[in-house]
Amino acid sequence: MPLPISKAVIEICGSCNYSCSFCPHSFENGREKSFKRMMNYQMFCETLDQLQDSECQEIYLEGSGEPTMNRKLPDFVKAGTDRGFKMSFITNGFWFKDDLMKKTIDAGMNFARFSVTGYNPELYEQQMSKPNFYTVMENANAAIEYGGAGKIGSYHLILNNDQ
Repeated sequence: MPLPISKAVIEICGSCNYSCSFCPHSFENGREKSFKRMMNYQMFCETLDQLQDSECQEIYLEGSGEPTMNRKLPDFVKAGTDRGFKMSFITNGFWFKDDLMKKTIDAGMNFARFSVTGYNPELYEQQMSKPNFYTVMENANAAIEYGGAGKIGSYHLILNNDQ
């Protein structure tokens, strides 16, 4: 009998280029060194093969690390789509541009959600630790304009309803 798993989360990168105020990467000393590794591609494929014996339909490449820091992201997406899985992830969006963005979309990406905490540059920098609000918005727009079958969305966390 297949395992009753409809979606799976696999972290392909434990590191992050941000240190958001709400994330373990921003805590004192950040994440432990052993946590910040990249997932081995062969191990990833073996995990996908095991999931083929389940009811899993979608794989999320996320966790507390930033999936776009793994330059093999397009290969991971393709490996999943070749096995019939929908491949999605959450990103801070900073590195999701140019060739990495195009190759990932072309590999069959189903959905990429840009995490944008704060609805203006000041709040964004305060919460996400980097002054990259406009860069991330440009990267999201570039992905939308590039097209492909995948969808682009955003997640905006508003921490103060009075603003």
